[in-house]
Amino acid sequence: MKFLLKNYRIQFLFLFLIIIASFAGGCFGTTDEKGTVIETAQSVEKSPDEYHTTFRILTEEFPPYNYTEAGKIDGISTEIVREILKDINHPDNLEVLPWAQGYDLLQKEDNIILFSTTRSSIREDLFKWVGPLVPNNTTFFAKKGSGISISSLDDAKKVKSIGVYKNDFGELLLKKRGFENLDPEIDNYLNVKKLVEGKIDL
Repeated sequence: MKFLLKNYRIQFLFLFLIIIASFAGGCFGTTDEKGTVIETAQSVEKSPDEYHTTFRILTEEFPPYNYTEAGKIDGISTEIVREILKDINHPDNLEVLPWAQGYDLLQKEDNIILFSTTRSSIREDLFKWVGPLVPNNTTFFAKKGSGISISSLDDAKKVKSIGVYKNDFGELLLKKRGFENLDPEIDNYLNVKKLVEGKIDL
């Protein structure tokens, strides 16, 4: 796609592992502006063998961070999560779901873990955050040769349609900034297809 698209960066953030607020035990912390854990939210005196809560662990198809290959869930973030699971003797019970479905379950049910996601002020108070996992760029993409030039969010507001990943950070951020030209999809690959076919502008 590097020959078909050009991108416009919105901002630089980190992908995190997040967990629903209701949980039994655990070691979680607050972070400084660099995403470094600086203090634990509660003391942990139990050994890994003493934890009895089994979390439902959800992810999505988001290569290279998390993706399915030959029937196995793999990726940069997946490797980190699996190491954490080993440390606490938790089953390797990862599931792949569409992002919107996983995000919905995370907000409605207890003991759900979801990765990877972007930490932002919009989501800050919704979850317990564990991480960061890896740095991440949020960007606009335009089809090469389209003549579209974006140098600000105001420029992006002027295009006819912007394909976004439903319930993703990008959609939430743009809605907060007053965008009304968003065209959400539950499968981000459809956005790429629509962009190449000229059905959306960004």
